[in-house]
Amino acid sequence: MTQKLTYRIIMLLAIHFASVSLKLKAQSSPIIAYDLFYNLYEEDDQNVESLFTKTGRITNVIYDTLGVPQLMTFTPTEYGNQLEKISSNYWIERTPQVLIYRNYGSAARIYSTVSVKLIDRNTRETLLNNTIQSVQLVKIKGQWKINHLSIQSEHPSYPIPEEMFPEGALNIAEETENKNDTDFEVRPIPDFNTEYDPNIVYQVNEVDEPPVYPGSMAVYSDLLETYDVVTTPTPGYTPFLITINEDGQAELTYVHDLSGFQISRAESFVRSMMIWYPAIKYAASVKCKLVMYIRE
Repeated sequence: MTQKLTYRIIMLLAIHFASVSLKLKAQSSPIIAYDLFYNLYEEDDQNVESLFTKTGRITNVIYDTLGVPQLMTFTPTEYGNQLEKISSNYWIERTPQVLIYRNYGSAARIYSTVSVKLIDRNTRETLLNNTIQSVQLVKIKGQWKINHLSIQSEHPSYPIPEEMFPEGALNIAEETENKNDTDFEVRPIPDFNTEYDPNIVYQVNEVDEPPVYPGSMAVYSDLLETYDVVTTPTPGYTPFLITINEDGQAELTYVHDLSGFQISRAESFVRSMMIWYPAIKYAASVKCKLVMYIRE
């Protein structure tokens, strides 16, 4: 039997996306490191922590059956410990599809959708879930490691659009083995000498490409309408700021002009968002702030 995931299983998904069994392999490129993390898990000879930096973290946004969001955060050790519990009860089948790959010197970002199946080892019941995931990797002593993994499960009222799972998207497990990593490289312009600072929050007019909400405009419009939010100055609406971080997560950053009721709605609005395509400046994913307006 196949069904949508229950809240209990969605909670488990917050910690299952790395594999308990990964083969030892040189992490000589971001693509290989990504490939290891998602696809190679046939032997119990490598722990999950070895694929992360010492300060790495995993964050996951999940929703209960009422659509109330929950934020969970794990260290790589905590993440790995929980995976053993899940794998004892379920076989995990994942289909990652890379939508955006960006490489900037010793930092890289891979943005993808991941279709997940959990198959009960006893009953063979299959549970389904779609997610959006953003992986930040850094190069340390010649090896690429994951510094931050951001996972967002599907919102019960706002399913991830089908176009986010295109047949032509890159399936790393099947298509990267024979590809040269330079096929994926995105490099800064030749005369760019300024040191990249991931802590700068840019204005929309300062980036090369602004943040983009995933899926169709209809999905984004429905979200705006649900929370009485518009993107241009409008009488009867109060401005507030959100920041789209380099991992695509939205964050409410300025609400000083809002009433308590407006703040509550703005918080719900931001929590209901899918992970954005982050802004781009000189081929790197960067933080960017957006001005929005909520009904008084």
